[in-house]
Amino acid sequence: MAVTAETPAATLPDGVDTILEQLEPFPAVVLSERYDILAYNGTFRFMVGDFDEVPDGERNYLWLFFTHRYWQAICVNRDRAALHLVNSMRAAMAPHLDDPLWNALVARLREASSEFESLWRRSDVTAMAMAEKEFRSPYGELRSMAPGWPSVETG
Repeated sequence: MAVTAETPAATLPDGVDTILEQLEPFPAVVLSERYDILAYNGTFRFMVGDFDEVPDGERNYLWLFFTHRYWQAICVNRDRAALHLVNSMRAAMAPHLDDPLWNALVARLREASSEFESLWRRSDVTAMAMAEKEFRSPYGELRSMAPGWPSVETG
């Protein structure tokens, strides 16, 4: 994906790598506002397949979610997650409507994924985090709750 390859390198604050390491064994990733993947820990790397195998130019969360089979398979609540991702991207993009990098990413996603295209045409927007996220990995299922949401155990 040429879009992220053109992105100026993001400078992360000192200590981000240390924080990511300290979060082990929980998967953690640092995303840019445009969903470019800037840093991640070892658990995230293996949860999403050997992430080090993904070319730098394709390391965008939206791109991977909508175009890579493995990423499509690991999300348990895929329909809800896809809708939320597209709506969040639209909200994040509002201050960047004239930015060619943002527009190129959206155009590329619309062309590559009919699922993204369909959701993008709905013009919905959200800024809230999903209450719950669930992923499958070779090591088992992972469930996370957004801060402030109650965790409910079902028997």
